[in-house]
Amino acid sequence: MHPIYASLITSISIIFSISLFKIKKYKLLIIIGNILLVLNLILLSRKSAIIIMSVLFFVFIIFNKAIKIKVKTFFVFLVLLLFFITIKFIPDISNRFNDFSVLFDNTKASSTNLRINLINTTLNAINEKPLFGYGIGDTKDVLSALEDKNSFFKGKYYNTHNQFLNTTLATGIIGLLLFIFFYSKIYN
Repeated sequence: MHPIYASLITSISIIFSISLFKIKKYKLLIIIGNILLVLNLILLSRKSAIIIMSVLFFVFIIFNKAIKIKVKTFFVFLVLLLFFITIKFIPDISNRFNDFSVLFDNTKASSTNLRINLINTTLNAINEKPLFGYGIGDTKDVLSALEDKNSFFKGKYYNTHNQFLNTTLATGIIGLLLFIFFYSKIYN
């Protein structure tokens, strides 16, 4: 399994386990399980999952009315401290977060710059055919041709890594609107 998917599954497990804190009988077991899940998240070293979990934790702590202000302050301080210690002293995670320092230099190879270049390349392609897109079967060819022109990709093919961008590239704005409409109908 790719580490980002394992990180997402771990993050979702942590989020859903929060509702189980109400069961006093299993509270200690849930806390120990969550500590292990957080350690797993740290070992997987995916910056997006770490950032998202930190933000969700802050939102949960800040907006939870059952938690007293002193406890909120303690938890926020503790998580910030653990977050910065993790980023600073665990080499693999530190290297991943150092990617942010090269955001303004699109020529240096990093996973963050790869995503930025993919988004820019996809948006450029969408701008050429915004209304109806290129067709469902042609997105790979379109991206391959554009990526060949960009020396950052070094002849490798990458997909859009974003379902909404991929849908817009394939079917245009009209297809994206239909896609969003159908998803909104599913959840209503």
